[in-house]
Amino acid sequence: MSTQGQTYYEYVLAELAREHERRSSAQSRASSLGSFGSGAVALATAALTLSLGNDYRVSAWGSALLALALGAFLASTVMAVHVFAVGQRYEVSNEWTLRELLTSHWTDSEPAARNHVASAAVSTLIALRSGNNGGADRLAVAGYLQAGGLGLLTAVVVVEYAHMLSQ
Repeated sequence: MSTQGQTYYEYVLAELAREHERRSSAQSRASSLGSFGSGAVALATAALTLSLGNDYRVSAWGSALLALALGAFLASTVMAVHVFAVGQRYEVSNEWTLRELLTSHWTDSEPAARNHVASAAVSTLIALRSGNNGGADRLAVAGYLQAGGLGLLTAVVVVEYAHMLSQ
């Protein structure tokens, strides 16, 4: 009996498992990005309040930079949530296909059965890989937005300390 069908079948299943791991990793990173943004804003606001005092009024430049930082973190969080939400949807075998395996294909030969299962797995793999690639792109954008938000928060601190020293 020929074994190339078994080899292909195992390869397809291994690829599918790798894409599921990749999706899980992307969703974990998306969750971390969402949490980090809110924590960074809270930390920066608390640090400014503690170091400059409760009575200090943030300058117009500081307020504008803080608003931009909040916008960057919000956009990053939205991108991260989108990655998580979209990562939950991908193509799987429909009910008709599954029922066909149990009825008209039930008596298929072993190679034909492997072929049907591998074909169904390939369809899922293609959809999952496409979604994972898009998710990776959105995670990169979310990371850049967070880096920009951190830069803006740093600018707020610098501007406010300069403002305080000039008074």
